[in-house]
Amino acid sequence: MIRPARLVTALVVAGIVAGVAGGGCAVVLRLIQHVVYDYASGSLLDGVTSAGPARRVVVPAVGGIVAGLGWWALRRRATVPRLRAVVELPGRLPWRALVPDALLQIVAVATGGSIGREKAPRQLAAVFADAATLRFALSDAERRLVLAGAAGAGLAAVYNVPGAGALFALRVLLATWEPWAVVACVVTSACATLTALPVTRGESTYAWHPTGPGVITDAGAATWVAAAVIVPLAALAGVLFTRLMRWADRRHPPGWALPGMLGVAGVAVGLSSLWLPSVAGNGKSIATLALVTGAPLGAYVVLLVLKPALTALYLRSGASGGLLTPSFATGAALGAVVALVCAHWLPGASVQVCALIGAAAMVSTTEDAPLFAGVFAWELAHPQFALLAVLVAVAVAVHHGRRRAGAIMTPRDASPGEPREHAGG
Repeated sequence: MIRPARLVTALVVAGIVAGVAGGGCAVVLRLIQHVVYDYASGSLLDGVTSAGPARRVVVPAVGGIVAGLGWWALRRRATVPRLRAVVELPGRLPWRALVPDALLQIVAVATGGSIGREKAPRQLAAVFADAATLRFALSDAERRLVLAGAAGAGLAAVYNVPGAGALFALRVLLATWEPWAVVACVVTSACATLTALPVTRGESTYAWHPTGPGVITDAGAATWVAAAVIVPLAALAGVLFTRLMRWADRRHPPGWALPGMLGVAGVAVGLSSLWLPSVAGNGKSIATLALVTGAPLGAYVVLLVLKPALTALYLRSGASGGLLTPSFATGAALGAVVALVCAHWLPGASVQVCALIGAAAMVSTTEDAPLFAGVFAWELAHPQFALLAVLVAVAVAVHHGRRRAGAIMTPRDASPGEPREHAGG
């Protein structure tokens, strides 16, 4: 039973605490990055680029060992549920497992680990919302809406993407358009985004300044020819990415070996960053190259292969974390590769536009949520060209991705049309 006044009040409270969780995660992440890479301002890419060779290797290696020790100790005494299971859990959420797990994810990502940072704020937001709304005596149905909305709101707060946060909760966690679910997800994401404004300052994650045609009505034919190539390729890449991550997450090393394996994964990231600093971290640096600063074709080609490989290595080594941003970055690299290759025969393609379409198309396939993927991509960069172009691209990507999924996924994997959550959450 839904009691409107009580539910809306609980949703506002959940949104506020989700904003605190998301903003707090962002602050802690930046603080660790600045300390371990010893730089005063800028992004992780700035820190890694300015760091010496030894620091580039040692920091992710030590970060992996520290996070591995923490996960080893945590998993000996508790089971950490996946995010979708958290929303469905009866009774109080197991905060003694979820909170340390989220903090360890932040440590791993802040020290350069190749895993997404978006799962941590979603977990913390759900836990804080559960505690903050305990006295509201919510029914099971109301509590499910509050927890799902809070989890999506955590994503909204950390990336300043209120629309995408609401859609993540609706389409990925709840898989419904039921009216009260829409209200719950919109209210919590809006409140969380406003609460986190002192941290995000209302700015886009990526500063969108396309060097080529950026408005859909002015874009040259080359951009849209490249986009037509990108969409099916990104869909296939998304299916392969999902399959790789599920394989990597099926078997973890024994508890005693976990710290060492994650240390080795950190060394792999560190050595790779000696050549390509953008490979460190959750994928934001790669997307920044594709959407903002630019890079040579060869760099994008290597990153297209290296980022999924390193992310799979972290999962295989026992790490916990999100896969949304690594898949977004991989799609952006793919879009940039296609744009630059097409430029040899058909000059004028906008690398930034193609990278954003590639990122949205791939996320659409990996998350099986086209509307979420399109809005997420748009809100990260706030491009001037119409959102409809991205949404159409990702819708086509899902169509192609589902067809390919039926051919290459085994029955053990999720069925092509089934909403699914990544192995990393």
